[in-house]
Amino acid sequence: MPVESASDRASFFSSSEFAELALFTPAGGGSGDAVVCTIVYDRGQGKNRMAVGEAAASGAERAVWINADEVATVGRGARIVVPVDEDGDPLPGAETLDVIGEPKLDETGFMWAADLVLVD
Repeated sequence: MPVESASDRASFFSSSEFAELALFTPAGGGSGDAVVCTIVYDRGQGKNRMAVGEAAASGAERAVWINADEVATVGRGARIVVPVDEDGDPLPGAETLDVIGEPKLDETGFMWAADLVLVD
C-alpha cells in the first residue's frame, strides 16, 4: 500500500521539481496522435549500447516515468521527444527515444515506468 499522498505524487510531476515536458506518440501513431505530457526523465549513462563489426546491440539507455493522467496507455514502440515546449516543439538538445520492453503502471495507477533507447 502506498504511503505517499496524492499531493506528494503530484509534486513528483511538477516542472519546478523533477519533471519536464515531452511529446509522446503511441506506437503506430502519427503526428495527429501525439500529445504533450509531463515526464520524469532519467538520462542515465548510455552504457548499454555497443557495436561489434556489422552487428549492433542495444539495451535500455534511458528511463522515463509518465503521468498516467496525461497518457492513459504506454506500449512498446511508442516514441518520446524530450524536452519540448508547451506546443510540442523540440527544444535545443532534444532527444528522440523509443519505448522498449513492457512499460509498467505503478500500483497506484499514477504513473507509467518505461525503458527507452535513443533513436539514431
